[in-house]
Amino acid sequence: MRLTGGELLARCLAVEGVRYVFGLMSPEVDPLLAALEDNGILFVPVRHEAAAAYMAEGIYKTTGQVAAIVTNPGPGTANLLPGVVTARHEGVPFVAITSQHQLGVVYPCTPKTFQGQDQIDLFRPAVKWGAPIFAWNRI
Repeated sequence: MRLTGGELLARCLAVEGVRYVFGLMSPEVDPLLAALEDNGILFVPVRHEAAAAYMAEGIYKTTGQVAAIVTNPGPGTANLLPGVVTARHEGVPFVAITSQHQLGVVYPCTPKTFQGQDQIDLFRPAVKWGAPIFAWNRI
């Protein structure tokens, strides 16, 4: 079996004790979603990205377990921001995984890019740490 970035990320989440991933499906995150079940992680689809953050917050407040969130590119990622701000304010940890289109399409990010945005700058004031992963071997 060829190891994909999605499989590697799922393994990393499982090793850290993540048992739930909340979010929306999209082609950009399909490799991760395909690997979750084999790593003992339940994917819970939502209808809005902020709801994913609130659900992850609920898991932490009721069980003490840290959950993860995965978003679509562009507006999907921006929709997550209110939930991230709320969780940060309340001291609730979770892992937010935002997706993006292929590297050559969006970086350097321009306003002309389809659903492209500078996610790092968008989230900088609201997260403890954030960084892009430009290559799967950096996971």
